[in-house]
Amino acid sequence: MLPCQHDEAPHGEAVCDHLRADAPAWVQVKRWYTGVGLTAELICEGCAAEREAGASTVSTGRLCRACFEHLVEDVVDVVGVGGRPGLLERAEPMVMDLDSTPLPRTLGRVVDLAPLETGRGSHWLVLTEEAIHRFDADAAELERLAVVEAMPEPGHQPWCGHVLTPRLRVP
Repeated sequence: MLPCQHDEAPHGEAVCDHLRADAPAWVQVKRWYTGVGLTAELICEGCAAEREAGASTVSTGRLCRACFEHLVEDVVDVVGVGGRPGLLERAEPMVMDLDSTPLPRTLGRVVDLAPLETGRGSHWLVLTEEAIHRFDADAAELERLAVVEAMPEPGHQPWCGHVLTPRLRVP
C-alpha cells in the first residue's frame, strides 16, 4: 500500500509527507537530489530547510500515478533545486586509446561528416561538394551513395559573409 492509500505501482519522484496530506494549491517545493545517481525527491520548503541544516530524517514516499500527476499538475510549484546528484562510476576500466583514420584524399573538400550507428565498427556518412559517401573507417573503404547538387536559396543574403551550407542529418 502506497502512502496515498492506493494499492498501485509507485510513479514519479518521492514526495515529503507535507505534500501528500491535502496540500493547498501552489505549494512551493524544491527538487532535492538525494546523491544517488539522478534520483530526486519533491520536498516542501520546510523540509528543504531541514535538509540544508543537515537533517537526514525528512520522511518521503512515492505515490500512485494519479496522485503524483495531480500533485505536480495542480498542487506544487517547483521553485528550485537542492542536494547533489550522485556520480555514477563504471566498474570496468575505460579504454582511452583513440584510433585515427585519415579520410581518402580523393574525397576532395568535405562539407560535413556524421556517424552512422551500425552497431559494429566505425562507419560515417561524408558529404562533399559533389556527393554523399559512406566511409568504413576500420577497413578504410569508401562507397559513393549519391550525387549532390545543392542549389543556393533564392534571395538569401549572407549574414556576416556566411552563405548557407548543406549539412547531413542522420537519425
